[in-house]
Amino acid sequence: MTWAEIAATSLENEHVLLRPVRPEDRASLHAIAMDSEIWRYFVTRIETDADFDAFFDVAIADQQAGRRVVYHITDKRTGRAAGSMSFGNMAENDGRLEIGWSWLGRDFQGKGVNRWASS
Repeated sequence: MTWAEIAATSLENEHVLLRPVRPEDRASLHAIAMDSEIWRYFVTRIETDADFDAFFDVAIADQQAGRRVVYHITDKRTGRAAGSMSFGNMAENDGRLEIGWSWLGRDFQGKGVNRWASS
């Protein structure tokens, strides 16, 4: 079983549920992503619907190609989409991957969601 296959499962604890992002997550993540403050320190800027669509489409394509597993984060306290994070730049032959590409809606920042999602 490849890393991409192993990582493409749901992960959860008492606070958050992470599951691989699906095309039908576009609307819930779009609603969060249109807050420009989220992208202040991120390498990507999402300012328009087209920016978000390109960003989301790359995430889905990367996941389908096995380069990255993109997680949809659900805050279990509220039941709402909180944002996303990824296992990326997966180089299984080298035994290397990166954990990151994390972004959260403003309502979920500073509440422990990122810590719970990455632990």
